[in-house]
Amino acid sequence: MAENEKTPEELEQERLEAEKKAAEEAEAAKKAAEEEAARKKAEEDEDDFDDEAFMKSLLEEEEDQTKNMSEEEKRAFNKNAEEKRKRLEEETKKKKAEEEAAKKKAEEEAAKKKAEEEATAKKVADEAEAAKKKAEAEKSRMDKLGAELNDFVKSHPNVNLAELDKDKSFKKFLDGKILGKKTFSDLYEDFVEMKADMTDTTKETVAKNYQKSQSSSGPSVKGAPTPSDIFSEDELKRLSEKVPFMNRHEYTKIEGKLNKSIDYYDKNKK
Repeated sequence: MAENEKTPEELEQERLEAEKKAAEEAEAAKKAAEEEAARKKAEEDEDDFDDEAFMKSLLEEEEDQTKNMSEEEKRAFNKNAEEKRKRLEEETKKKKAEEEAAKKKAEEEAAKKKAEEEATAKKVADEAEAAKKKAEAEKSRMDKLGAELNDFVKSHPNVNLAELDKDKSFKKFLDGKILGKKTFSDLYEDFVEMKADMTDTTKETVAKNYQKSQSSSGPSVKGAPTPSDIFSEDELKRLSEKVPFMNRHEYTKIEGKLNKSIDYYDKNKK
């Protein structure tokens, strides 16, 4: 997994937090919309009451004003009052239409925001699920590869995996074939056979290039103190089994000391 790639647990936590945030904001938006609707309704009721009171007072005022008027004056007065009432009705209708439009716009914006938050939460959830499946697939792959390598160590106990791992031609040969139709052991055998054919030599001769050093071939360094910048023989043995499972970052950290250790033991066993 890359250093900047989030773990499935981190993605799952993000998903839960996003869902919680979306729910809280949606609830807040709903509450605000309800409060705004209640406020506007109260204003409308108050306006209706004010309008009714105003119309009543206006009629009463008109009645008082027309008591001592002639018929012609009453007609003129009533005409002006009618026009005034019509203007008032138009203004009231316009005001209500504007309030309805504002209410509708607020509801649409709240719905849009909720949809966006739900989409974000779904995206985070989908990413978490994808990361989880990827991690599970990678674990399954590594488990299968580990089982194949364990079988290889059992069937080829003399092969030095560290030396084999350093062989560029072997790595190139393996490219795209690991965890395919053939096991790691079968691929190794095919590689040795192919290299023997190419170099016009025997498979045994090729295989010797990857065999562990034999302590009987010369004076051993056992019993002598091991330099601090050199791995012990036991450490080298354990590392030879771990190297194939290491990622590039882990291998780079030990590469220098590993190569130096291998050279050290090779020189002391000649």
